[in-house]
Amino acid sequence: MHNISDEPTRMHFGATDWAGEVFVHQRRHPCPRCECRKTRGVNIKVVAGPAGQGAGTTFPILEGYNPQNPFNKAFQRLLALRGIERRGLLTSRDIRDALIGCVIIADELLPGLVAQILEYVAHGEFELAIDLLFEYAETPPKDPLLRKMVKLADELDVKTDQYFKYWRTANNSPKVYGPDNPVAVRNTSLPASWTQEDVDACVDLMLEDGLDNFKQIQLTGRIGEPFAKNGTSPLYWITADLLGEQVSIVADPLRGKVISNNQVFIDASSVGKQVRNLLLQVAKNPELQQGDFSVTLHLIGNGEWGAALAILCTQLYERGAAISKE
Repeated sequence: MHNISDEPTRMHFGATDWAGEVFVHQRRHPCPRCECRKTRGVNIKVVAGPAGQGAGTTFPILEGYNPQNPFNKAFQRLLALRGIERRGLLTSRDIRDALIGCVIIADELLPGLVAQILEYVAHGEFELAIDLLFEYAETPPKDPLLRKMVKLADELDVKTDQYFKYWRTANNSPKVYGPDNPVAVRNTSLPASWTQEDVDACVDLMLEDGLDNFKQIQLTGRIGEPFAKNGTSPLYWITADLLGEQVSIVADPLRGKVISNNQVFIDASSVGKQVRNLLLQVAKNPELQQGDFSVTLHLIGNGEWGAALAILCTQLYERGAAISKE
């Protein structure tokens, strides 16, 4: 797992009746095989708006145009900083879907490594995602995967020479990301030191009162509505501290039921991969909102097939989204 360090710098920008700060996050992660590389993410934090509107609101730069963003006139400038539409050949959604497509056909990637890549895709860190696709490949991927990866790396201005150099000598190098690497197979939403017995003993406690740092975020339905359109009670993302560790689950508090499977090791079987890839295809639906998309990719990456399917079905129906027969 890469250790991500943020070194934020600030740029001030003013728009009509609005004032804000653009936070350019320089993100650096060490690679066991090459020099450190940097990539950038951009957020806008509103400092002041008309009649004090929006103060403290943060707008991440993830999609091509956000109608709620008061800084629309500067959007192309910000996208240039973000590097997503540097050449104007692909939209951010095109890149997002292409990265998911690469994950689907990258059969040799172990599930925990897939989870790391999907986490970056979910949050718009496309440069880091394509970089990890190259880094996690111990040998040169075959076409069409390699061709797609090179095209995306070129679009995002991610350097790949070091990987091709490594692949030329890989036969004499130890395997870095094999099944013995703990990152390659574990569910990252659970404490790294816990066994399955630890998890099973603690998960049910997550629905009890009085837990430290207890937080819950509604995942399905609409805020303030007792039920979703499909008649199901809302699902929540619940986090709390147990035995000195932060634990996260998906639950239906109204029914007192934990929905997530909470397995320490992600299913690496051929059936598991097929289920994961089918869910990823559905998650690319353009009518799925960004919040739903991010949560779904996190769950898919960590092998939570049932929870991901429940959220996809509920939220696509909630938004009236069209789903192709394919």
